[in-house]
Amino acid sequence: MVVIKYFILLLFSLLSQNITATEWRINAVTINSTANGLQVSAKYIL
Repeated sequence: MVVIKYFILLLFSLLSQNITATEWRINAVTINSTANGLQVSAKYIL
């Protein structure tokens, strides 16, 4: 799951290299929240 999160972060950085640091921090927080949500969902599904 950690590998997937870092892969998403890498993908995000490649797709949006020209955004500001503040936007990047906001996006990183959003990705972390989404990843945590997916982990919780995966636990309940499995």
